[in-house]
Amino acid sequence: MTHYDSSQLEQLQQRITDLLQSRSRVLIAVAGVPGAGKSTLVERMVELLTSAGMSAKSLPQDGYHFSREQLAHFSDPEEAFRRRGAPFTFDGPKFVAAVSKVRQGTESVWAPSFDHAKKDPVENDICIDPQVQVVFVEGNYVGLKDEPWCQLASLVDELWVVSTAPETVRERIVARHLAAGIAKTLEDAQERADGSDWENARSHHSLAPVQAHNGHVRYKERRPRWALDVYQKPKENTLPKIMASKVHDTSLPVRDRMEALVRLKQKQITSGIAALDSVEFHTDAWVRGNNGGGGESMVLQNGTTFEKGGVNISIVHGKLPPQAVQRMRADHRNLKGAADGSVDFFACGLSLVIHPHNPHAPTTHANYRYFETTDPESGEVMTWWFGGGCDLTPSYLYEEDAKHFHQTHKDALDKYDTDLYPKWKKWCDEYFYIKHRNETRGVGGIFFDDFDEKPADEILHIVEDCFDAFLPSYVPLVEKRMHQEFTEEQKKWQQIRRGRYVEFNLVLDRGTQFGLQTPGSRVESILMSLPATASWVYDHHPEEGSEEAKLVKVLQNPVDWC
Repeated sequence: MTHYDSSQLEQLQQRITDLLQSRSRVLIAVAGVPGAGKSTLVERMVELLTSAGMSAKSLPQDGYHFSREQLAHFSDPEEAFRRRGAPFTFDGPKFVAAVSKVRQGTESVWAPSFDHAKKDPVENDICIDPQVQVVFVEGNYVGLKDEPWCQLASLVDELWVVSTAPETVRERIVARHLAAGIAKTLEDAQERADGSDWENARSHHSLAPVQAHNGHVRYKERRPRWALDVYQKPKENTLPKIMASKVHDTSLPVRDRMEALVRLKQKQITSGIAALDSVEFHTDAWVRGNNGGGGESMVLQNGTTFEKGGVNISIVHGKLPPQAVQRMRADHRNLKGAADGSVDFFACGLSLVIHPHNPHAPTTHANYRYFETTDPESGEVMTWWFGGGCDLTPSYLYEEDAKHFHQTHKDALDKYDTDLYPKWKKWCDEYFYIKHRNETRGVGGIFFDDFDEKPADEILHIVEDCFDAFLPSYVPLVEKRMHQEFTEEQKKWQQIRRGRYVEFNLVLDRGTQFGLQTPGSRVESILMSLPATASWVYDHHPEEGSEEAKLVKVLQNPVDWC
């Protein structure tokens, strides 16, 4: 089952309503890899538009599969059947011709559907009459740059790209193959999903660099500049079942459940971020000395959308040195150390930082962690606490983006305690304050530390929901800004703002200081948060009344965004 947020569907409905003000028919191309949820989105939108009094129909690409009989006459039938679903196994010219007739809107257009039971098209099964106001042109390849698919860009009003986590897509495709009888066993279904289906999915990533109907949609680079990416929040049941069960198994120690949680969220978050880029995350597993645990760093560099990004997890244990213990005693006076002043500890967490190329797309940071100390003699837990947060650091202020980011996190917290968001929002503004610059690092978010005032099980659920808020709070912002045009001066301003980011992280951040003081810590992971590039301009001040000055004003006077 594919889930779409009702508020997002309503926004899409309003988008179509606005387009209909200037034309009698709207054509929306809906693209995405196999299993992304395109058909479900179209079905939901047709239902929504129909209930609002509009006429809407779907024109699916699936009906334009070459039949099995036609494939049998290909020069290499075996390869054609193996790759069925690839672009060359569709009658692209026939599909484009049908869309062209639908665009003209002067006559009824009869189109084929696809019978998944018979695995062949059904001719003249769909009729699109001239009075139909909205037509969804849906399929894996409706945005391809190759002929004849690229011709569709001049016929549609908008292209919507459905972004879904790869593990979710794979799970759906495997289930689909089993249900349709395409594969007889789970192993066969998985082999097919990882083979020809994956090859076909890769074709989806090349989108047409041409201009669309009425100039409304402008295609640029990999994705259209004004295209709308429809983001689906991965649901819990799409995650690996074993890890998910560990997270919610109350018979396990909290430390084990938190470890399972950060491992799950690392995979989910990297999948969501990688879906916006052409470069994959590089995985670097590491081990701490003296059997003290380890972690996994997943780093993306020099991508098409992101200049640098990292999502790191660490699960470490050992002895905390006396100097680190002293820093903690202010908040945890009952820390009981060994004779040398050290403390046995366990720490587990996920930390991420994402730096986009485009100055209009914001940087983000998140960190959620669990820490406990144990009695050096009995091994019993003496103290424990959770900490973390998520914040947004734009180079250019878009108030609607800041409001969306904050509201998403507020919604996640309010169901537990309506006092948490205002308290943690204020704490975030205070924590990320760069005193020597008299400004905050960004527009804030949430931040908390030493959190042990509620039962550990309840706090774990709060942390899980904060994790789940990350992608919906951030991905839509990048999708809106990643193709926005920018000037050389705006890029220079981004570099100056990144200089402030570096100043905070190296001079003021407690996590960086703690990590560098912990024996056996991995410096590469600790400094992963730093941007690839930054600059410092002597005595730089933005021009009064400029967009740059608008941002600085907010950084010097934090705003309540919701």
